[in-house]
Amino acid sequence: MALQSVVLSALLTFARTPWYAGYATTTRAWGLEPLADQQLAGVIMWIPAGAVYVVAGLALFTLWLRSTEREATR
Repeated sequence: MALQSVVLSALLTFARTPWYAGYATTTRAWGLEPLADQQLAGVIMWIPAGAVYVVAGLALFTLWLRSTEREATR
């Protein structure tokens, strides 16, 4: 899942043109160009989503270390 998320968010972030023409009229209310809105969405998707995977990985690694320590003390 992490690879899929990273690839999609990188493609959104580094695209040279907006992917969806329908957003051209909705982003102006926020003061954004459609491409800037798409790039911002890609960055938001990339950074926080990546952080979730890192936190989950660290939690699993910590659990694994603790279980190895318990087995070593037996």
